[in-house]
Amino acid sequence: MTPEDALAALRAGIEPGRTAAMAAYHKQTRPVLSIPVPYLNDLAKGWRQTLSVPERVALADALSAAPAGALKIGAFSAASNVTGIV
Repeated sequence: MTPEDALAALRAGIEPGRTAAMAAYHKQTRPVLSIPVPYLNDLAKGWRQTLSVPERVALADALSAAPAGALKIGAFSAASNVTGIV
């Protein structure tokens, strides 16, 4: 799998209405992809099943080799660990 293939798979899961709002919230000028966690989980599971560990490491290396500031990949889940106990 190439980095372009991985990014295309990620872009396929974008929630169109949330992308601009998330970019504004995080004060980003770079593209922000708002992708639901279930989609990311399914995508990662598929990659773990079809790519060997060396292939996944090579993909991660290729994605992280982008020029500084060109690409940032992060996963955020709002209130994922909130218990309601204060």
